[in-house]
Amino acid sequence: MKRSVFVRTGSIGNVRSKMSRLRKFAIAMHEQKTLWKRLIAFEQKKETKNQGRYYLIELPNAWRDREDIEYLCTTITQELVGASAAASWYLGDFENNLHLTIVFSERHTITGFQKHRSDLYMNERGHISRVAKEGFELKYKKDAYKLDNEGKRVPIEDPYTPIDKSLHERSHITQVKKIVKALFIRFKMELYVLFKKNNIAQKRYKGIRNEQQYIERKLFSQAVQHLNYRIQERIKQGSSYQTIRALQKQLLNRLKHEKDVLLQLRYIEQTYQQLANC
Repeated sequence: MKRSVFVRTGSIGNVRSKMSRLRKFAIAMHEQKTLWKRLIAFEQKKETKNQGRYYLIELPNAWRDREDIEYLCTTITQELVGASAAASWYLGDFENNLHLTIVFSERHTITGFQKHRSDLYMNERGHISRVAKEGFELKYKKDAYKLDNEGKRVPIEDPYTPIDKSLHERSHITQVKKIVKALFIRFKMELYVLFKKNNIAQKRYKGIRNEQQYIERKLFSQAVQHLNYRIQERIKQGSSYQTIRALQKQLLNRLKHEKDVLLQLRYIEQTYQQLANC
């Protein structure tokens, strides 16, 4: 069975290069260029190994016809990485596979001004002490804002938080998938989730050098593709979900124990015909 929701994540060493590649093939996008410019300069100054992170999310192909597709991509991005210091999204359509790539920072933005961490005392010679001494007067009070020569508050030097290491944990991607699945349902894509959950997996045949195996795998994949489409149509038409699941389980059990491709194709054809009576 295929995953009901497909999400992949990973680190990005060079954000500019990553976004440049995505930009070439994107059919829609939204970039935060100003935020990224500042952030990349910060990462380069820190000499960090990775400048950002990405999510690759498979979207329903039916979304191609939706006029609000850009709004949906923006909403998904906001839900997943809304608190990130910078985030851009790219909508791609490669080999009949609609997908959303979100490039985001692993840091959050910090706004504010620098404060003195302790009381500071100074004497006539300009010597500074953190404790009260004879001849020293209180110059700066703890938690008071630091001021520049013009009397203005000094901005925080590092306007970003440390890297959020929780993004690297295995449990994080599971949580992301839950959010994406909930969004699909929220966007009235319950059928899409149902379809993906009940699709029967095809066999990879591209790149297979053995001619016989190539033909067998291709025929099998084409038959399964037609069957999955038929299942989707029957679900749309309101057929019994329990009956469809029973037929699928029966077919999967047969495919598991039967290695002869011709017999596998016959079982798939029988299931296809049985769906007409659901």
